[in-house]
Amino acid sequence: MLKEMYEKGFRAYYGASPSILVKPDVNLTSEDFKENLILIGGPVANKITRELNTKLPIIFIYNKSWEVKRNPTAVHEFHAFLVSSDSIMELSLNGTTRAIGVSQVVRNPWNEDNFIIVIEGVDRYGTRRMLEEFSGLRSYTIIGESYREMGFYMTG
Repeated sequence: MLKEMYEKGFRAYYGASPSILVKPDVNLTSEDFKENLILIGGPVANKITRELNTKLPIIFIYNKSWEVKRNPTAVHEFHAFLVSSDSIMELSLNGTTRAIGVSQVVRNPWNEDNFIIVIEGVDRYGTRRMLEEFSGLRSYTIIGESYREMGFYMTG
């Protein structure tokens, strides 16, 4: 689904599209790790997401159920905002929240010239919803049952 969206979008805008290769996490080679990556699935479903989880700006933690927590020590200049139809409110960076899922962008730790987009949900349905609502690159987006949080940070 995401591959199609990017290929169509690039083709419409630039007249050509990038070569996008889809592989299961278990089939990535050491050379693949150095490329720009899109990781789909949370720490239970994707071994690379699990490996990166504690180093990401938004991490998944298990406390009788899956929750997400902002991890401002992973990046610089972290800012978080609760976005509703009539307001935007800056949030504290402490605490955890129950969410459906997260999308976030970070520098690739295996090649700092490239990036990784991580799209993950608390379960497969959350991951699918995050894919359906993925609209482009921001530092991060958290979607909950009745809220949307967005923010930005500096990597590297």
